[in-house]
Amino acid sequence: FEDCPQLDLICVPGGAGIAEALADVEIVDFIRLQAENARYVTSVCIGAFLLGAAGLLQGRSATTHWAHTGLLPLVGARYEKGRTVRDGNVFTSAGVSAGIDFAFAVIA
Repeated sequence: FEDCPQLDLICVPGGAGIAEALADVEIVDFIRLQAENARYVTSVCIGAFLLGAAGLLQGRSATTHWAHTGLLPLVGARYEKGRTVRDGNVFTSAGVSAGIDFAFAVIA
């Protein structure tokens, strides 16, 4: 991670590796540090929980996969129903298919 240039857009996907990534301090710190100057900070599905672990959803509206929306307050987020939710420069999207709507929201 130390050789990675500053990112303009961070997109954290969901998927089977999220539990391991949440436990990896290096990954969480990388996301937090990159987000400081990123133009867009985004997640798809349960990738929202990595943003939350990095402190990036604190006090923000967010969404995630429907089966996990009740867990968003555990990372400081306010659940907002929607396929894509934008709060400032942070975009979160619901399930995987909502990623298409999310992509259109970012480029709009």
